[in-house]
Amino acid sequence: MINESFLIPAPRTEAPLDAPVLGWGIIGPGRIATAFAESLAAHTRQRIVAIGSRSADTALNFAKRFDGCDAVRSYEELVKHAGIDIVYVSTPHSFHHQCVMLALEAGKHVLVEKPFAINAQQATEMAQTAQQKGLFLMEAMWPRFLPAFDSVRQILSEGILGEITSVVADLGEYFRPDPANRLFSPDLAGGALLRSRPRAAGAPPRQSPAGRAATGTGAGIDGAYSPPPTETPPQNGRGSDR
Repeated sequence: MINESFLIPAPRTEAPLDAPVLGWGIIGPGRIATAFAESLAAHTRQRIVAIGSRSADTALNFAKRFDGCDAVRSYEELVKHAGIDIVYVSTPHSFHHQCVMLALEAGKHVLVEKPFAINAQQATEMAQTAQQKGLFLMEAMWPRFLPAFDSVRQILSEGILGEITSVVADLGEYFRPDPANRLFSPDLAGGALLRSRPRAAGAPPRQSPAGRAATGTGAGIDGAYSPPPTETPPQNGRGSDR
């Protein structure tokens, strides 16, 4: 039972303006990349150095919105840009592995959009390459860095809620069936598992999914995902979800 005088712990997150300034290159100038770049420009001191796209016109139009941003004609050219410290990958899922490996091999740190990869083999290769080269590589699981999530971490670590034995997360989005939409294309790693599961499963710290459930759409992709309760590995013979 929580005391009525309980106060939610103040978040310990650092101010975005205090972060070290890095030069960012962006691969895949779509809707999410636009929101990402606008946030960097509005709330941080980060520099958006270059944008790479399969379309020269798209790259140029994107670059015009940010001072000092170059438009490059290929991903290969972007990762070789001398002013870039870190590459943000925001392509469709099926190109994440290719673009991440391209950036890592060029010696660049990488922030890659969700999902990290489309299978374990790709994820393992990406992680091992980053480790071998001493480079930063992370999935863009931004909710973990929200101030509210740090308050939740403190509540859990202090045992205020008691022993947590399970966590259930549900996330739903509706998309009108459209064969032209990448989310409905098996070739572009469409489907609900790779679209929504990283968001539903990524929030509780140190959790590992115990299973998964999906239904088909008839288009070669999964159309619904129901994340089950999750558990952490047993500690001292007992399970504990935090």
